[in-house]
Amino acid sequence: MSAAPSLLHLFEPPEDCEGLFGWVCGFSADAGFLDAAAERFTRKPASVRARYGQLVLGVMLDPFHEPVSVLDVPGVADLPLRIAPGGAFRLMHAKVALLGFRSRTAGWRLRVIVTTANWTQQTVEDSLDLAWCFDVDSGELSQGDETLAQRCADVGMASEILGWLGRHYDGSLVEFAGRDSETSLAVRELAAWAALCAGHAGTAKPRIFDNRQRSLLEGMLGYLREYAGGTRRNLLALASGFFEANTGGGVPAVLDRIVREIDALGLLTQSANVDVYVNEKACQSVATSMRAIEEAGWSVRTPTRPLMFGAESLRTLHAKFIFSANSRTEACTSAWLYLGSGNLTPAGFLNRTGQAGNFEVGVFLDFPRLPWSAPAGTLAVTTLVPLQRNGEGGLSLNAPPSKGEPMPPRPPAFIAGPVAFLQWRQHADGKGLLTLPPGSAAAPADLGVLDAVGEPCAREGDAWLWLGAMPRQTALRWDSGNRGASVPIVDELGRVAAGEAPALEVVDLASHLMEFPARLDDGDDDDFVQGGTPAGAPQPVDAGRQAASSPVRTMMWQLEKIAQQQTTVNESDWPFWCVRLEEVLFRAAGSKGLAEFLQFGLDPLEVLRIDASRPAHACVRGGESATRHEAALARVAAAWGLCNLRSFRETR
Repeated sequence: MSAAPSLLHLFEPPEDCEGLFGWVCGFSADAGFLDAAAERFTRKPASVRARYGQLVLGVMLDPFHEPVSVLDVPGVADLPLRIAPGGAFRLMHAKVALLGFRSRTAGWRLRVIVTTANWTQQTVEDSLDLAWCFDVDSGELSQGDETLAQRCADVGMASEILGWLGRHYDGSLVEFAGRDSETSLAVRELAAWAALCAGHAGTAKPRIFDNRQRSLLEGMLGYLREYAGGTRRNLLALASGFFEANTGGGVPAVLDRIVREIDALGLLTQSANVDVYVNEKACQSVATSMRAIEEAGWSVRTPTRPLMFGAESLRTLHAKFIFSANSRTEACTSAWLYLGSGNLTPAGFLNRTGQAGNFEVGVFLDFPRLPWSAPAGTLAVTTLVPLQRNGEGGLSLNAPPSKGEPMPPRPPAFIAGPVAFLQWRQHADGKGLLTLPPGSAAAPADLGVLDAVGEPCAREGDAWLWLGAMPRQTALRWDSGNRGASVPIVDELGRVAAGEAPALEVVDLASHLMEFPARLDDGDDDDFVQGGTPAGAPQPVDAGRQAASSPVRTMMWQLEKIAQQQTTVNESDWPFWCVRLEEVLFRAAGSKGLAEFLQFGLDPLEVLRIDASRPAHACVRGGESATRHEAALARVAAAWGLCNLRSFRETR
């Protein structure tokens, strides 16, 4: 039997790709799921992601949740709502992801996920949910197959939805406007890829829709008017993870309206089977309305538990979907499906987003013919939705489902504080300064930073003096000490909550750039011999002796190897190269090898500046690539203390 499907599998990169950055929105998430998702997305465990300090997932959740710390889940930013909740949406309930993968050779791939699930371990282990996803590869944009425009339209819609939502959250930690970092570059790259896709959509209509302008019900009915034709169907299945509160014993109003609206379009036969699928342990008003539902001629059913989850699976229904078709013995014809975040409640399905409506997203799909069952890997009714056949799974007034327990109290809202992070600056006397993010408003007069033992740090203007090594995060207090939050520290290289970057010796510089855009993990340095050549690879002639014989030869051999690699970097990867180059060289500041080299009074970085060491796109003086490269090397020169030193070339 094949492995059970899991929402986590959708974060796994395609072959020859690695995760670059992704946006995720949902009602709830937990650290266990997000850590597993980030590990699959990047192919790197938490310890490695923590050292790199690059954010790879930006998460926007309903504000009433316990914040997920970047220390607990390295690489994941749980973004706070900008202002107190209640204006834009009653609940932030949409469940969408847009993931960007970078090829290890050339190109990229985007993946869109629309799901009914929360991003939690409980979903992985206990829930019965649905997810719909697809990819667009950059190579397809020049080919334009018959499905490309449709998928590009859906990418554009997902990106627009997430962009709108992002304006309600404080994204300064991932945007990091002060300077380029691998995180901020990745965020912009993802946006550029999505925009390219949207430009190939043509006149295709997205299958993804939301309830900003009209309710999910009105949106679904619009698709039915356009795509369902005039065929009457004999099956209508409605499923929800949550239903409205007690309706006084009548048929739940939302279910009644959905059925009436679909019937009014002429899409149901007179004797159509109407099946309501529930979590039999908690289905609110359905449990108290069994008599009315039976009198209406409807059925209430439990979902099938697919064998892929095991014969003894007791997963509870959390999926929200509406499925209709002409059900035949072997197949369903003229089928259509809504799936999405919206429960079949007034706030989830009947109302627009706002004070009375959640923010919800769904997708509409249609299928001319679906077999009831089919071989693995082939689409069928049983792999699409958990429907019962032949009247199975029925509940009745004599064997009713349970109403369930009330919703538990929610934690306080996660609202943005005065700043989302603080930046580290090395102080002249070896201490550190924690400063406000670039471009931020002046700090409140009573904003305080607490040190490692909870004592206030000395304030110097809009900065705070930190005694000791750079922390990964620190605690803030404001509003006369009544409010507080913990925020991550971003270092001079744009690394988030990574702590001090491990120092590098000059002899190790090239080894950390030879596999770009992949990284050499700092724990893998033993795989490289002196001079930066992988163990077991052919050694350059006399490289070992040259590296060992002179600080000058060691430095120049390393920089020449870096220069060779630099010439191969394409224009789209160039901003990432400049950030990575600066990071690697910066980590050698203060090293023994650099100190020995500086005794000769030479500036070695000219080796990396000359046109012969740069790709053609970075040789245009004043051009974006050249300017970016020169700025990165200027910062390295300052960190290395190269001001007013002679160029190495001047001595030849």
